[in-house]
Amino acid sequence: MKTKNITLKVEESVYRQARGRAAREGTSVSAMVQETLTRYSQPEDISNAEEAKRRMSLDVLWKKIDHLPRPVVAGRKFTRAQTYDDRRFHRH
Repeated sequence: MKTKNITLKVEESVYRQARGRAAREGTSVSAMVQETLTRYSQPEDISNAEEAKRRMSLDVLWKKIDHLPRPVVAGRKFTRAQTYDDRRFHRH
């Protein structure tokens, strides 16, 4: 595959964080940029299909989680809504 060298400007803190994450994941910032640009350059319908697949997987996971036994505290069972009422657990 033929490659093209490019120059990017990013904030130093962003670069340091990206470099640290790349090291932890056993890759490089260059490889991360390559992966991001590859995904970005795909036609939108492919990206939308991948997003739909991801959302479907999450929906399946949540349905499976809903069937797990509820937490019991001193003999009292909580509903899922009660369990996740704490702001730390809100999904956004």
